[in-house]
Parts: sequence; structure tokens; C-alpha cells
Amino acid sequence: MKNKLLKTHFKTVSFILGLSVFVLLSGFDAHAQVFNNTENKQAAAPTRPTWKQNSNVNIKKVENKTSEHNEEEIMLFMSNFRISTGLSGQISCSMKFHVYNNLKNKISNISYRLKWPDMETPLSFEDVEPGQALYRSYALLGKGCYSMDKSPNVIVNRCRVKGISQEQCASYISWKK
Repeated sequence: MKNKLLKTHFKTVSFILGLSVFVLLSGFDAHAQVFNNTENKQAAAPTRPTWKQNSNVNIKKVENKTSEHNEEEIMLFMSNFRISTGLSGQISCSMKFHVYNNLKNKISNISYRLKWPDMETPLSFEDVEPGQALYRSYALLGKGCYSMDKSPNVIVNRCRVKGISQEQCASYISWKK
């Protein structure tokens, strides 16, 4: 009888603990991707819809700018970067990817890929008002987390701002450390 009661108590405590962790983690907006050395697989789709690729800007590599502050630019940067290892030995990293609009007009859509030597991830933002910064919380999996201390290559797929061409919009983009 005592054993049966102890097992029931253990199951109840385990259930409550698991439910608490689920409730705690469900409040975070995070995206996850899993990469290995041979192929890239996206583990979870972004929460925003994807757009058709037929009207994209010509792919452009964004140069890392070190200037203090340009009059008009779209600044991309990362914050709150953390690397951790799970109980199973899986390496993961979490961070926030930001976009800051320092243009005179609203960015209706910006879509780009960040590419490091062993890690790559897509990002999209919509309706970024002038003087506004938005971010996305992300979680990525794999050894590529260790290469993310360097500036990524920024591959611009779409950049839409009223009154300017996609190519001109893409020329305003810079990665900030």
C-alpha cells in the first residue's frame, strides 16, 4: 500500500513539474533550427508567413560597416547570445535578432538570411516604422553556434520601402557588432 501511494505521489509530482516547465516555456517566442555537417534541416517554421521568391531583390552580400552612424540605414544586429549544452550533449544557442529602421519611411517588409561558416538562418520582419527597432527570439542547434561570434554574411532576399527600389533599400542594410 505504501509503495503504491509513493508511486502515485511521484507520478503526480512529475506531472506537475512537467506542466510547469511547459507553461513557463510556452510564453517565449522562439524559433529553432537543427544543422549537422552534411545537410541543413529547418526544425521549426518561422511564425511569420513566407513570401514568394520570384520578386526578390538580386541576392546581395552586405558589407559589415563600422561607421558610427549613417544618416539613413537599416541596422541588423544580435543580442543576448548564449550557448548551452543539453543533458544529451546537444549544443544549442539562443539570441535575439534585431532590425532598426533609421530611414524616413516605414519598411513594409525585409527578408534576409544570416550565414556563418557552420550555421545559417532566415529572418523576416514587417512594418518596421522609422526610428523603431524590432527583434525575434531564436534558438539554434548544432556546433555552428561556436562560429557565431563573427559577423555573418547577410544575404538580402527582399527589402520593401515606399518610394525606393529594392536594390536601393538593400544598400541601406548593415550588420552591427
